[in-house]
Amino acid sequence: MSTKRQKLNSLFFLVAIVMVIAVMIYFTKSNNESHNKYFEGNGIYTIATVIEYSAHTITGSSAFTRISYIVNGKEFQVESDYNVPFDNGPMPGAMFMAIYLPNEPEECALLFDYPVKDSSDYKRCIEEFKKNPPKLK
Repeated sequence: MSTKRQKLNSLFFLVAIVMVIAVMIYFTKSNNESHNKYFEGNGIYTIATVIEYSAHTITGSSAFTRISYIVNGKEFQVESDYNVPFDNGPMPGAMFMAIYLPNEPEECALLFDYPVKDSSDYKRCIEEFKKNPPKLK
């Protein structure tokens, strides 16, 4: 095979790889946005308490929080990686508004922009959410 043909094949292969990666990124982003919209439209608000915050997982890939919240008298403890800040994360014991799916209560997103201290903060947030619901990022 000629050198020119080998270069053309290599170029074609490289372009194909870039296209596959671009399509994967597009569909992943689209799926995440769709999931967030479903969450926002169908979620139920509650108060969640931070149990643990880590700026990096074992693999060092992302930040997460372990949170606790109650749904219908049952306590859930889950790791949430939605919107988790990498710097100055929440302290254990801090409480925030959270949103969970009624048919999948173990799936919950902590709303870091809405800290709560007591039931009056919760009520204030619920009233605000009626007019301007929070958006998941």
